[in-house]
Amino acid sequence: MKGPGFISLIVFTMLSSNAFSQSNVQNKSEEEIKILLCQKWKLMRFEAQGKPISLPSASKEFYMIFKTGGGFKKVDTGEFEGKWRYSHKTMTLSIDDDWEGARTYKIVNITRDKLILSFKFGKETVEMFLERIIN
Repeated sequence: MKGPGFISLIVFTMLSSNAFSQSNVQNKSEEEIKILLCQKWKLMRFEAQGKPISLPSASKEFYMIFKTGGGFKKVDTGEFEGKWRYSHKTMTLSIDDDWEGARTYKIVNITRDKLILSFKFGKETVEMFLERIIN
């Protein structure tokens, strides 16, 4: 029978390898990313150069909903419908909705519960931190 130290080492190794694989978006298949993406996401914050920023267009109740089949819904100052596409080659997410039109985001990281997208805002690269909402 193995001691508690051995069991702790096994558990730590399993958790560490799972956390590492979840944090590396390039190691996920296209299908895995699409499955993870098709959720309801709530905006938590924006950052530029690692510092929190506020963007004038974002409300406190900002949600992005990605549907299987490419449907998209944004809830902000109103509700807006559109379509989304994912390119695994460039790790980019393209969204075209009836409010902002077409735009592209780079997927920085995606896990079951967190999504980080980056985009250009003027001359800055901004990161958008979102958390999954379970209905």
